[in-house]
Amino acid sequence: MVGDTSSAALVAADGTADWWCPGRFDAPPVLDRLLDPAGACLRVAPKAAGPGAQSYLDGTLVLVTRLSGQESLLDVTDAMPWDGHRASGRIVRVARALRGPVEVAIELVPPAGPVWPWSEGVAFAGGTVRCPCPFVVVSEGRSRVARASARLDTGEALVVTIDHADASPLSPDAAERALARTAAAWRGFLAGAALEGPYAEAAARSAVVARALCAYGAPVSSPVTSLPRVVFGERNADGRVARPSVAAAWALAAAAVGLAEAADDAVRWLADALDHDAPLPSALAPDGEAPPTEAVLTGLSGWRRSQPVVAGSNAPERRSAEPAAALLCAAAELGGELEARWAGVVAQADWLADHWAAPDASVWDLRGPPRPWVSARLAAREGLARLAERARRRNPLDFDAAGWAAAARDIERSLLHDGVGPDGVLRPLTDALPASGQWDAALARCAWQGPWPAGDHVVRATLDRARARNEDGGWLVPWPVDLDDGLPGAEPPSVTATLWWARAAALTGDVDAAHERVEAVLALAGPLGLLPEAVDPRMGMALGNRPSAEAHVALLSAVASLSA
Repeated sequence: MVGDTSSAALVAADGTADWWCPGRFDAPPVLDRLLDPAGACLRVAPKAAGPGAQSYLDGTLVLVTRLSGQESLLDVTDAMPWDGHRASGRIVRVARALRGPVEVAIELVPPAGPVWPWSEGVAFAGGTVRCPCPFVVVSEGRSRVARASARLDTGEALVVTIDHADASPLSPDAAERALARTAAAWRGFLAGAALEGPYAEAAARSAVVARALCAYGAPVSSPVTSLPRVVFGERNADGRVARPSVAAAWALAAAAVGLAEAADDAVRWLADALDHDAPLPSALAPDGEAPPTEAVLTGLSGWRRSQPVVAGSNAPERRSAEPAAALLCAAAELGGELEARWAGVVAQADWLADHWAAPDASVWDLRGPPRPWVSARLAAREGLARLAERARRRNPLDFDAAGWAAAARDIERSLLHDGVGPDGVLRPLTDALPASGQWDAALARCAWQGPWPAGDHVVRATLDRARARNEDGGWLVPWPVDLDDGLPGAEPPSVTATLWWARAAALTGDVDAAHERVEAVLALAGPLGLLPEAVDPRMGMALGNRPSAEAHVALLSAVASLSA
């Protein structure tokens, strides 16, 4: 992935850029071969070259793909230029011959619509590819391909850009300067971060990815849509939404490691989200507005023929305590713009104090009937208790704070009386949850959300039960496999849930188990360090939308707990 905080592009190991939504993450894709083998894409590579090796320049989102020809070697460096503040919205691809001569092929499969070759490249519906080589458009079956080629001797470079029609062409020197400025901006973003320990590099990668997904301050869940959590199944969703719960977690994690500006941006986004009535929606568009209602995109066959391919979200229709609870934690810890919007914070807290016992869709935004999730009560207790403490510091006579503290105590009594079984393990509150599961993975957060110290028997017993009943090959399934969640088949293990468990294990002192899980997650991330939503434990295959902001924020928090 390359990105500049306005949108992102995905580049395959063979030099093919196969996903790009220009302008903003949730715009219609212009490059979409990721979701259809006949879709639009732009390839820059030696003729007849296969997949190469990919890596990022340290501390950046500048991607280098090294490709070998018959007797040649070529680096294709990709970036979306960014100066730390303004996003350019264009993709810059610099092909440089390391060992020449190299016959470089530039192949554009354009989206549907007219195609116009011209002196500086080729224009098509939705964008322009610029390259100082003449293009020829040919028909291949039902597709059209615009082709150009160049011969590069050792040390020579070729610049290919994809952007809007009003952009200017770049010389090799100008492109190299743009790449250097972009690399410096990403390293400047990390410069003040306190990232230490054996996973400092992975934490830095997660911070960069999360920041790159922040178009307006909060990260979108993913820059892509409909990569399946079950191949050939129907568990596909649009990741191009921003979740208040993830925005709050990112704000807290960024602040904890010294990324103050990113934390402030996320807090500002959360403050703007208070324009929505309580309860806070669980998913919003990247700009904080209501997302479009989920709709099926026709004409795309899906990744490995997995349907449906969708855009938009129905999550706001499902009520959950999680977004409000997460926002209250950010308000209590960080203040900032949330302090300036205190009346909105009060409205969210009042709603949570009145509705914490109501069934909801859980942190997972499950379809189907609302259920009384214990994990939702844990989140509500933490949010209300922390906000009440902050409000009392502001004003010891704050009547709102007294009400929130009373509600937090009521939740504690509920958890102690109804939520803990005779064996000392957190359990379902009613038969609405199946007895065989006894658990959803968000209960791992009891190590930092609950009224018990991290070393308490209830916390340790709950984590042990999680491994015994919800573990699949060392990975945590997010909710009981026999729970009807409104979709066919079973949900695969969740990377975020597994990292929550690793963080909880670290807090309880089971450091070896925490290290084991983090190492497994990093192995799944591959050489680029991009974490997916889910995993197939038997195949060791990444599933779901990738990269996942939730997973990267969870990794950052887990690593911080291990370092501590």
